Amino acid sequence: NLFDMYERITGENPYEVPMRIYPAVHYVMGGLWVDYDLQSNIPGLFVTGEANFSDHGANRLGASALMQGLADGYFVLPNTIRDYLADGPFEQVDEAHP
Repeated sequence: NLFDMYERITGENPYEVPMRIYPAVHYVMGGLWVDYDLQSNIPGLFVTGEANFSDHGANRLGASALMQGLADGYFVLPNTIRDYLADGPFEQVDEAHP
């Protein structure tokens, strides 16, 4: 129970004294910078969901984080990673390559 936990931490009964709630550390947490393709400033490193701050800033709680992860994985990454691999300067590998 949130009220019981609050009372154990603060020593105040939240039923009698208004709870002192304020923005905490999670509002100032940063993520990694990403471009519109969700690629970081390290080529080939894609950052999704809660780890990037492209859409939701530092608000990484609950449904917004879940929705960002779902949108990244379902709509964005299938296109951006495919484009990166198709355009990448990779050496040719055949079936005999170790």
